Amino acid sequence: MDKTESLKNIEAFEYYYSLGDKRSCSKVAGKFHVSERTVYNWSSWYNWQERVKHRNREYAKKIDEQTNTSLIDAKTKYLSIINDIIEVFKTKLNDGEIRINRVNDLERLVKLEMLLREGEMPSEDRIINIIIEKDDKV
Repeated sequence: MDKTESLKNIEAFEYYYSLGDKRSCSKVAGKFHVSERTVYNWSSWYNWQERVKHRNREYAKKIDEQTNTSLIDAKTKYLSIINDIIEVFKTKLNDGEIRINRVNDLERLVKLEMLLREGEMPSEDRIINIIIEKDDKV
């Protein structure tokens, strides 16, 4: 028997895959008006189980890549902002517009920069807490 996958077999597999956790040969059989035995044969001949595993791995890899890209973009954005603020601080310090009585704000920025450079993305709440942390009363 020729095991070349027909369009109907491909459509049946795509439907089978789309069922997710509820996938079954009986559901495919009902949708395509064939016997369950026929669907079991298709599943066996065309390696449906292995194809499902392979596709799931590929989707997981894409999601992982997208997540990493998003984290890198966010870190880059935050580091750029921090560097800009530090440059403004340095300029104002050199021009005498800022006198150092307390360096808490600069200290917080450096702390945030170090967190971002450690390779771990701090939570948004932690970033906000570092930035708006109240100065201790003297």
